[in-house]
This record gives sequence, structure tokens and C-alpha cells, in this order.
Amino acid sequence: WVGCAGDASPGQPRPSTTLARAPTDRGEIALNATVPYGQTSGLNNSDEVVGYIAAAGSCSEQPEAFVWQSGKFTNLNPLTGQAFSYANGINNAGTIVGDAFGYSEVPSAWIYSYGTLTYLQNLIGTGSKWILQDAVGINNSGQIIGWGLYDDKTEFFLLTPKT
Repeated sequence: WVGCAGDASPGQPRPSTTLARAPTDRGEIALNATVPYGQTSGLNNSDEVVGYIAAAGSCSEQPEAFVWQSGKFTNLNPLTGQAFSYANGINNAGTIVGDAFGYSEVPSAWIYSYGTLTYLQNLIGTGSKWILQDAVGINNSGQIIGWGLYDDKTEFFLLTPKT
């Protein structure tokens, strides 16, 4: 199960501290965290889970990206330097992608690898017509998919690492 744990209003997610429950070839895993709201968005073959928590009134308020690795919960939001963040995908190497934004800013796509968070915009060089706003997935080859603005139009992107 990947989804939002939250309040019990009609048509809304039900209260729960279990953010994720997923069958794997090693049995079912359950990610339990003491947060009032949250959503999982990715799971890799090492049972590492990414998503976001929200301490405010719903799953859409004040999101903060997290990763659950080896039974340890890590809040990634402080690394972004922004007010809000989402972790959207994780590959089998444990590399995470997502987006972050401030109160009045457009989102910025990021990658988190080996303890370092880097904004993707910094990796494509200056002079690009791209504004990379959201990284939504990463595969085991390191290719990242997402969306952003290209010449002021919303477009999808595929980034492939140099070999």
C-alpha cells in the first residue's frame, strides 16, 4: 500500500501511523512512524521507502521529504534549505529524487545520493532554457524523469548521467 495516512473525514485518508505496507519477496514490510500525516511514494528492492510527512492539518500541508533505510527514519527537508519538500522516487542504489520549494517559489528538482542533496538545475549548466521543477522518478541506470519549464512552457524531461 502506498498512500496517505491522515484524518478520518468522509472521503479522506483514515488515521494511521503505518505509512507503508508492501509485500516483497522477503515478506511484508510495514513502515511505522509517529507522524500525524504522511505519504509514501517509492520503494526499492532493499525495502528503503521514500515519501513525505506533514505535521500540519493534512497530507498536503507543510510536506517534508523523508527516507526510511535500515529501520531508520531520516527527514531530508533540512537538507533542501526550503520550507517544503517531497521525496518522489528511489532506485536500488538508494539514490532519491524529489522537489522542494519555499512559500512563494516555484519547485526545484533535486537528487540525494551518498548523503548529499544537489539541485538538478546546478547539474545542467548555465544558459539552459530549462527550469527543472520536479524529479518524479529514477531508474537503476540513474536516469531521472520529471517535469519543468522549457522556454516558459511546461515539458517533461529525461536526464541521463554521463558515463
